Amino acid sequence: MKRLNWAIDKYLFDEYEERLVESLAKQDCNVYFYDDLCGKTFKEWITDKFTDKDIVVFHGSLQHGMQLSHLPIYPGTFMTIDKYECYKYYGYYGDNLLNEDYMMMGLNDVLRNKERIFDRYDNPKVFIRPSDGFKSFAGQLLSYRNFEQEFNVLLQSYGGIDMESLVLISGLQEIKEEYRFVVVDGKLISGTTYFDSENVGTYDPHYDKICTDEKAIKFADKMVGLYQPDKAFTIDVCKTGNDEYKLLEIGSFNCASMYGNDYGKIVDAVNLLAVKEYDDLFNI
Repeated sequence: MKRLNWAIDKYLFDEYEERLVESLAKQDCNVYFYDDLCGKTFKEWITDKFTDKDIVVFHGSLQHGMQLSHLPIYPGTFMTIDKYECYKYYGYYGDNLLNEDYMMMGLNDVLRNKERIFDRYDNPKVFIRPSDGFKSFAGQLLSYRNFEQEFNVLLQSYGGIDMESLVLISGLQEIKEEYRFVVVDGKLISGTTYFDSENVGTYDPHYDKICTDEKAIKFADKMVGLYQPDKAFTIDVCKTGNDEYKLLEIGSFNCASMYGNDYGKIVDAVNLLAVKEYDDLFNI
């Protein structure tokens, strides 16, 4: 049997990089790190390192994951990027979504609709995020009082945002806890609590808490049955101020932080999937 190779973006997941490598070593995987300072672009580095004879799993940035998805290196990523567009998957989850009462419009039409937006949600702040699956900007809040100023700051962020981008807008809601679950080959493999009463509202997530909330786990498992964008992906669930469980978003497994998940279980499941995908592709 071929030895599995993992290609990982160096420094991107410092909080758990060592623990992930330990789990990969137990599975006798080759681990290679890409460093931006190596003198090669990611595409040059990975095509020098691997061919279609190698079984490769990537864990890193969305930009590198998208590049790899177009190269003859397998399976590489489980990342059908267009399936993570909000306008494509929101209909499958419906009322299970935290932002189920949403509006969508072009970014170039947001200012014109300011009054209509705030009248609808009757709140001094609203949430805005891109519909796209490659996170052209991070979801954030816009306030009524400083709307024009904050909107202009957003436009200048991330090197400038395309005004024709489709965006999603919804009302502000209270969140008590957030969880990230990893799904592999149609099964919920592991879950972690990355925000709770200790750190919610901060930018300092937990990297050491396995999810033990049975209601959150049951809800996430239900979501797996509603829509699966890829053979491996992540599901983010939250507990609201009303103690309801809602779906925040889904993401690419290859490019999402694992936070405090069970790395051993995830590596085992992803490796099995990678071998299966490779063997099916080459009729082995």
